[in-house]
Amino acid sequence: MFKGLRTLFFMVYHFIINTKDRNKYRVDNQQLDVETQKLYSEKIYRIMQSFCRGMIKASGSEIVVMGKENLPTQRGNLYVSNHRGFYDPMSIAAVIDDPCIFIGKDEVKKMPIIRTWFDVIGSIHMVRDDPRQALESIKKGTAALKNHQSLVIYPEGTRSKTGQLGEFKSGSFKLAFNSGATIIPIAIKNTECIFENNKLPNKIKSTTIYVNIGKPIEVTHLSRQEQKLLPKQVEQYVQELFDQLP
Repeated sequence: MFKGLRTLFFMVYHFIINTKDRNKYRVDNQQLDVETQKLYSEKIYRIMQSFCRGMIKASGSEIVVMGKENLPTQRGNLYVSNHRGFYDPMSIAAVIDDPCIFIGKDEVKKMPIIRTWFDVIGSIHMVRDDPRQALESIKKGTAALKNHQSLVIYPEGTRSKTGQLGEFKSGSFKLAFNSGATIIPIAIKNTECIFENNKLPNKIKSTTIYVNIGKPIEVTHLSRQEQKLLPKQVEQYVQELFDQLP
C-alpha cells in the first residue's frame, strides 16, 4: 500500500509543479514553425521523461537495459516494442533520450494525468475498431516521422494478457514504409508485475524491468515482397530479444 501511495503522491506532485512549463512547451495545440516545434518537443519530452523515471522509482522498481549501443544518434526513428503493461511507455521513455511521441489506443483519454502527458508531447490517439480513424492515425504518424519526429508503437495492438508475444499487425509498419524511417526493435519484460498482476490493497509492487534494444532495421531498400514479410520477421526478432532477457 505504501508504494501505491508514494506513486500517487509523486504523480500528483510532479504534475502540479510542472504545470507552467508543461503549458508553455506543449506541442499539441500550438501553431509552431518546424524549428520551434523541435525545440519545444525536446523540452516537453525531458519533463515527461523525468515523470516516467520518477514513477518507476516511486514504485520501487529499477530498469536493466541491454543493447543500448543499438540506439540511434539521429532522430525520426520508429521504435517497435512488445506490450506488457501500463508501465511500458514509461520504461521506454526512461531509456530512450531521443524525443518520442506515442501512438496509443483511444482509451488513454480515460486516464487522468497520463492522458495529459500523452497529449502535450503530441502523441497520436488510435481508434482500433474504426479503419478510417486508424488510417488517419497512420497518416499523422507518417507525417511526424518525415518531420524527423521519432515515434513509439506497439504493433500487437493491445497488451499481452498471457505473457506470450502477440501477432505484429502489418498496418503498423506502413509508418516506416511510407516515411523511410529506421525501425528500432525493442523487447520489454516485467512491467506487468508492477501493476496489472497485483490485487488491492497492494496494487503497486516493485520489480526489475528488463529492456533489450535490437539492431536498427532499414526499410528504404526493401522490395514489395520483402515489405510483406517484414512484420513477421520483426515479430520473431523481438521474440528473440525477449528470450535473451533474464
